[in-house]
Amino acid sequence: MSAQFNVGVSYYYGRGVAKSTPQAIAWFKKAAAQGDENAKKALKQLGG
Repeated sequence: MSAQFNVGVSYYYGRGVAKSTPQAIAWFKKAAAQGDENAKKALKQLGG
């Protein structure tokens, strides 16, 4: 797991930040571009 993926999870669930699915997707995309498999799975589930 990458830090970028973790930021995406924080936005998705609203942990420490305002809940924002678009922000979560943006961070998941950054993580996926770096090869994070969890981020790729999350994007697939969210349709991003």
